[in-house]
Amino acid sequence: MGKTIEMIGLRFGRLTVIGKDVKRKDQKSRHTFWKCLCDCGNIVTVDGYRLRSGETKSCGCLRDEIRRETIVNYNNQNPTRPDKWKHGKSGTPLYHVYRHMIDRCYDQNNPKFNIYGGRGITVCDEWRNDSSTFFKWADDN
Repeated sequence: MGKTIEMIGLRFGRLTVIGKDVKRKDQKSRHTFWKCLCDCGNIVTVDGYRLRSGETKSCGCLRDEIRRETIVNYNNQNPTRPDKWKHGKSGTPLYHVYRHMIDRCYDQNNPKFNIYGGRGITVCDEWRNDSSTFFKWADDN
């Protein structure tokens, strides 16, 4: 078994290692997990290998920031296509809930269409025509 590399105080991207996570240990690979403080204030637990390899650079805030920047750039470059990339929620669990809800009610090829759309169940026009209203409702509730 290899020796654990001491990483407390080291910085990896936006993460600063603040301690070893003694509760979490990958028994198969025997990797050490570290508690890290992100520049945004979140504390996350990360596999030491992923920190050292550069695979993990933040708590997820960097990915979200890049996604928002990409959306803004796309919308600025394509002003005639305002319908694209409005919400920035693609890939999130909430977006999948929304997409599956719409598909069950309107896509006849969906395996669950018969018990939703086939029975006349629909999504209100406000949510169907503007997904951001659904996201707002879900966040509020």
